[in-house]
Amino acid sequence: SLFRYLDMISRKLDHHERTAEEQRLLWMEKEEKRQREQTRRKLNLLRKFEEEWKTKEMLLLKETVEDVNREAGIEEQLHRSKGKSHKQVENLLEKVLNFY
Repeated sequence: SLFRYLDMISRKLDHHERTAEEQRLLWMEKEEKRQREQTRRKLNLLRKFEEEWKTKEMLLLKETVEDVNREAGIEEQLHRSKGKSHKQVENLLEKVLNFY
């Protein structure tokens, strides 16, 4: 009877150990899943941030190119108008010199 009692206690302990091990494994699986989800969310946020950054960078580059082109156009117009003025002054001087 004592052996039966010890055997019953042993089986209950085995059962509790198995249950505790199963619960530990379930907890580990849940924790791993939680960490994977957290990593996935972080990666998604990182991708979104990178896309937004690239878009902003491209807009800035586009604006810079437009500014450079606009300034180049202004400089070209100034250069042309200076050339015309210079030509007009030369022609006038030539007329004055020819007159005298």
